[in-house]
Amino acid sequence: MSTILNTLITQVLVLSFLGTLILTGLIYLIGRRGSGVFLANASVGVSFTWFCAFILGTPDFPPEFNNTAILSATACLLVSGTLFDFILIKRRNFPQPIIIIIILISGTSITIWMRSGIDFWSLPILFGWSIVALGLQRVSANKDFGSGDSALLLAIASLGTAIIAWISDIVVDRDLAFGLCAISFGFFICNCPKPRLLFGYSILLAGGGSLYMLALRLVEQMPPLIPAFIILGFIFFVDVASQYVQKNLKLISPIPTSIKLLALSLFPLALATVVTLVAIEFPIN
Repeated sequence: MSTILNTLITQVLVLSFLGTLILTGLIYLIGRRGSGVFLANASVGVSFTWFCAFILGTPDFPPEFNNTAILSATACLLVSGTLFDFILIKRRNFPQPIIIIIILISGTSITIWMRSGIDFWSLPILFGWSIVALGLQRVSANKDFGSGDSALLLAIASLGTAIIAWISDIVVDRDLAFGLCAISFGFFICNCPKPRLLFGYSILLAGGGSLYMLALRLVEQMPPLIPAFIILGFIFFVDVASQYVQKNLKLISPIPTSIKLLALSLFPLALATVVTLVAIEFPIN
């Protein structure tokens, strides 16, 4: 245990987690109930951008248009998300069609960026992004859940991605996914026990976009992992399952929603892990 705690990557993960807590608190305190509530979620994008720079080094300028540009793409998504959050300070919310357009344009942009263009496979890849982004946005907008629950799902999905990369022995993406998990969990802690910070476009685009790009990087390196990520994607539907269980099992009503979502997320997480092990042990040529 002491050996694990003394490794550099573990120390950086802990630092990223604590840094997210501190940065989120500072933004909230500076902005108070005005801009602080809307802009505090930018801490996730800022922390992950720093974490990417630590793992990958300084990005090229101008940035390359391939899957190595995850740092530059995350920074761009962070800037875009922060601008949308700033607009929300006055508007409070966007109409649903505008939200869908923002998600589709962002997804199309990073798909073209990461794949150096557009081809036949861009459509199913973009569909995967839509599941991630719309799932996170749906949970945060649902009065039965909240911004903390969306951050929890992002953290769990990032953990699943890290486990898949770990089993596949893809070290860089494993570390990046663990970093995103720790950072997302830091924002989740800031929303406990009662959600007070908006799950805004900064964390949706920078956090959700980073998860999407990590999955894309892993699939391009090892296509047999596609079934594992399809199964992992069901994490973004556990809110629907939670509401169904809530209606049919009244005894679990006192259980916090975060605990319910965590318990239900374990099923796709465990199954995706098993599928990854099978894909690695029995590769299809």
